[in-house]
Amino acid sequence: MKKQQLLVLATVLVLLISGCNLFSKEQAGTDPPSIGDANEPVSSSVSPDLSKSIHKEQVADSSAPDQNNQFKKNVELTYIALYLRQFDLFAAPVSFGYCFHDMDQNGLPELIIKTGSCEADYLYSFYMVSDGEFVECGSLSGSHAALYTNGSAGIVRYAGQMGVYDITISELKGTTLVTQEIANGTLDFGEEYPDLIEYGYGDYDQCIEFNYVSTGFLVAKG
Repeated sequence: MKKQQLLVLATVLVLLISGCNLFSKEQAGTDPPSIGDANEPVSSSVSPDLSKSIHKEQVADSSAPDQNNQFKKNVELTYIALYLRQFDLFAAPVSFGYCFHDMDQNGLPELIIKTGSCEADYLYSFYMVSDGEFVECGSLSGSHAALYTNGSAGIVRYAGQMGVYDITISELKGTTLVTQEIANGTLDFGEEYPDLIEYGYGDYDQCIEFNYVSTGFLVAKG
């Protein structure tokens, strides 16, 4: 029963995100990605159809942009559903942010989830589909931090609070998020936070923005 209710939870949220246009085969023009059957165990496993369908995006027909955009949207909605299926009933975050970014530049987006209750405890988690499995690649502290990209593979995280700063760059190596330190330090009184240009990352000027979903209305009361 819990498994069926959890699938309903994921489905309801995906419907809200998609504007009640869930995995429409007629509109997408291709087989919809599968998120599993309600009678199957809740796990990170993905049906082979999903992996094949996601791969098709790499060779999508550029002469049909509307169809390709719809298919991309379906893939992204599937990622959200797979993320929610990890949780026991009512154990999903009360709210979370999400976005998509092709970190390994293979033509397929990775899912980035932002969770936490306030600026101090935000966490960025990175997910991808690999060999038919929904995989968590790693995470980064989002405490007083933002993510930046230049449209390439890497993501720069810049954290700063009360004169203390920490700057890192992360890339995907296979299914693992690998992070390297760029700079960190403590500012003197009146000193300004350093610009990324100072460290050779001035082109990372695109701040990654997140869409937000609230699941609070689904949490049992009493």
